Amino acid sequence: MEDKKPIGFAINNFRIEQFATIPGFDGSQKEYNLSVQIGFSADARNKLIGNSMEVKFLSEEDKPFLITAIVGLFETNPDNWDNLLSDDGAAYVIPLHVAHHLSVITTGTMRGILIAKVLDTAPEYAAFVLPTLNLTDIITEDATLPVVQAEKEE
Repeated sequence: MEDKKPIGFAINNFRIEQFATIPGFDGSQKEYNLSVQIGFSADARNKLIGNSMEVKFLSEEDKPFLITAIVGLFETNPDNWDNLLSDDGAAYVIPLHVAHHLSVITTGTMRGILIAKVLDTAPEYAAFVLPTLNLTDIITEDATLPVVQAEKEE
């Protein structure tokens, strides 16, 4: 999307989709890798943008030992919802700058959830904090989401 049409939003909610510690972790792990997956969704009925994030902490052998996934829900200004539609109306397009902004919020929330869940349920994992992420390397283009037929008919 070249032009920057206004897309006002507010945080609606965050859902924890998964929090898992994998058996076999011995607590001595010092080096690890991350697998980060970020996705987007659109809920036309409720005028929500979803921003999902899954983070896996991986051992040196690339085996996951800590997994967490959340979805951030962002309520859009109803007057701005149509600004997300592509020119042909076939897709919702979340502009890159908006995708980055939402993902920054979701990443910060993920970090807080991870710390709280680890301290509450698995303190042996407390040394594993989600580091800063360069979201511009992870999200490199607008998020384009097809409009399903049922949404077109509403």
